[in-house]
Amino acid sequence: MPVGTLAALAQETGAPRVIACLDARMGEIYHAAYRRDGGHWTEIAAPSVGPAQSAPVLEGDGWLGCGSGFAVYADALSRRYGGQLKGVASGLHPHARSIARLAVPVLEAGGGLPAEQAAPIYVRDKVALKMHEQR
Repeated sequence: MPVGTLAALAQETGAPRVIACLDARMGEIYHAAYRRDGGHWTEIAAPSVGPAQSAPVLEGDGWLGCGSGFAVYADALSRRYGGQLKGVASGLHPHARSIARLAVPVLEAGGGLPAEQAAPIYVRDKVALKMHEQR
């Protein structure tokens, strides 16, 4: 059952509206936004990677910002989301218990896949430049 790190980070907050940001290094963040609807999460902004100043624009206020991206890029994310943030939990980390909580309902509904078909899903699929790209 694939469960994303940013979704697990959102689950850790217990908040109803979450902007999850992790430091992606190289001057970028991993970013996603979620809204809790009853017992499940709705993805408002899909996981992406890019500079903090280009994080997706979100509607409304009452968002909780969480993750290391808010520690490393506090100024840029504060400018981006201004008065939309009700708080920031930059020291929060995804936890295995949150991954399990997100996976259980999907598995109970018959979702998931055989272990031999499991593979990671990367938001950033390229981290090194080839020699011709470096020139």
